Parts: sequence; structure tokens; C-alpha cells
Amino acid sequence: MRGFSPAMIHTADGKEITKTDTRNNYHNFLDSVEEMEKIQKRLRPYIPELWRNHKIVGLNERLRVQRYDSGEYFKPHFDAGFRRENGEKSFLSVQIFLNDDFLGGDTTFLDLEESERIEVEPRTGSVLIYQHDILHEDSAVLSGRKYALRTDVMYSAEKVEDEKELRRLRKNDKGKFGMFM
Repeated sequence: MRGFSPAMIHTADGKEITKTDTRNNYHNFLDSVEEMEKIQKRLRPYIPELWRNHKIVGLNERLRVQRYDSGEYFKPHFDAGFRRENGEKSFLSVQIFLNDDFLGGDTTFLDLEESERIEVEPRTGSVLIYQHDILHEDSAVLSGRKYALRTDVMYSAEKVEDEKELRRLRKNDKGKFGMFM
């Protein structure tokens, strides 16, 4: 893994740009099937097998390590999806908090008017799984250094059409992820 670099934001036309008034933290990339499989094994019981009639493929092997120093943040945003060349795509984000020896840095979910807030205080090893299209922010770290790992849940390119298979998958998903669906 190379050194950390300024984190970029994704524009509507698919470009990546630096926009420090929106996001001023640093990140690093680790492309590791081995590490992804370890994480996937632990999280799989909590991840829906079916999303918008697309069947789960697994986690994205592109692991993004986020670093936030004092004063760094990522203002309200939606997560960008990830699409592979074979058409597989993501709908859900996975964020794993790697430490909690800092102040501030909550992940906060917001309604579209940003009037209602659900703040999640990072705890080492805790995990958030949420839809890309939910507005959220990473509040400024007040002191210390925050680390989090971010990846995506990948789903098949093709929708599941077979009604028997859809029923089976939906049955397996009962009780998973219900509060955000």
C-alpha cells in the first residue's frame, strides 16, 4: 500500500476532482481479494442477498482506507456506486471503523433537508452498511486521527427473473438490513 493522498469527490459526469470545501481528508487504496474475503466472511450474515432484484456477488476488492486528521471532514454527500466492466454494480456501502482514539468524526445520516440527523459515534471494529443514496457526512475530527475502511457490496449485472429463486432469496434476507430498506 502506498502513501495517503488527498481524497477526491466524484462528479455527476464520473470525474474525480479535489474540492476541499466539501472533503479535505486523505485516503489510500488497497486492492486485495484476500483481505476482502476475510471481511466478507464476517459480514455476509448481515448483508442482503438480493437488492432491487439483483443477486449478491460479494464485496468489492477495492478497499479504501480513509484518514481524517483534526479539522478534516467530508460534508453531506451520497456515495458513488462502483461498476465493473462485466456490469456488476454496487448499491450498498460498507464502512468499518478502525480506531476510536479521537474526538469528533461521527458519521451522520441526514434527511434531504438536513434537518433530522442520526449520529453514529465511531467505535473500533464497528461496521455501518447503508445504501449509497442515503445522505450522510463524516463530521470534522476535533482532535486525534480517525481511520476507517470503506468498500461496496457488489450485485449481479442481471436481475433475478425466476420467481422461485426470488422467493428463496427474499426468505433468506428476512431480518437483514431492515431499518434502511
